[in-house]
Amino acid sequence: MALFIGPFLFWWNTLRREIKMNGKVSKKTLCHVMVLLIFLLSSLSLSIPAEAWIPPSERQALIAIYNATDGDNWNDNSGWKRPPFDGFGPTGTECGWYGVECNGDHVIGLNFDSNNLAGSLPAEIGNLTALEYLVLTDNQLTSLPAEIGNLTALEYLVLTDNQLTSLPAAIFNLTALTTLGLSNNQLTSLPPEIGNLTNLTFLYLGNNQLTSLPAEIGNLTALTGLFLDNNQLTSLPAEIGNLTALIGLFLSGNDLTSLAVEIGNL
Repeated sequence: MALFIGPFLFWWNTLRREIKMNGKVSKKTLCHVMVLLIFLLSSLSLSIPAEAWIPPSERQALIAIYNATDGDNWNDNSGWKRPPFDGFGPTGTECGWYGVECNGDHVIGLNFDSNNLAGSLPAEIGNLTALEYLVLTDNQLTSLPAEIGNLTALEYLVLTDNQLTSLPAAIFNLTALTTLGLSNNQLTSLPPEIGNLTNLTFLYLGNNQLTSLPAEIGNLTALTGLFLDNNQLTSLPAEIGNLTALIGLFLSGNDLTSLAVEIGNL
C-alpha cells in the first residue's frame, strides 16, 4: 500500500486545487485519483490477520501514542481498549486496532488521518523501527520527539494540518522518505539538513510561515512535486534550478519580488 500513497497525495492535492480555482476537475486528474484509490483500497486486502504478534516494545509504543495523544477522545479508537488486562486489547490483537497495519510480526504503518489526536507524540514512537508510513493528517499535534529519527524505514510521513512550529533535527535522518507532508502547520524555517532527504519525490510545505529556503533544498534532485504556496517567501535560492525532475512547483500566495535565473533550468 505504501507504494501508492505519495502519488495519491499529489493527485488528490491537484484535484482540490482545481476545484478551488476552477470549480471543476479535469478528466486527467479525476482518472489518476480514481485509479490510485482503487489500488489503495485493493491493497488493504493484503493486510495480515489481526492475530499477529508484535514485539512488546512495539505494543508499548502504540499504548504510549494512545495515552500521549488523548486516545480516549479519538474519533475512532475501536479495538484499542479491552479490559481487564492493562486496559488495552490483549496481546496479539494490536494489528486489529484502528489505524494500525502490520506485516509479519511488526507494525509497518499507522494511519490516524482526521482522528482528533492532540498534544505531542511520545518518545516511544521510536520503537516502531519497521514503520514504513505514518499518516497524521488533520489532527492537533504540537510537537514531535527526537526519537522519530529512529524510524529509518519510513517512506511516507504526512503531518499536514497540525500545529507544528518546529521540527526535530533527527527527522532529517530519515533518508528513506519519499513523501514528506508538512502543509498547514506553523513552520517558520527549514534547516540546511533538509538536503539530506535525497529520496524525496513529494515535499508539501504550503500554508506555513516560511520566509526563506536553505540552499540545500537543491540537493533534492528526485523531487517531482514541491508545494510552497501561501508562505512568506520573498525569494528562492539559485539552487532550486537543480530540481530538474520537478513536474509541479507551487508558489502562489507568497511575497516573491523576483526569481533566480536558474529557475529556467526546470
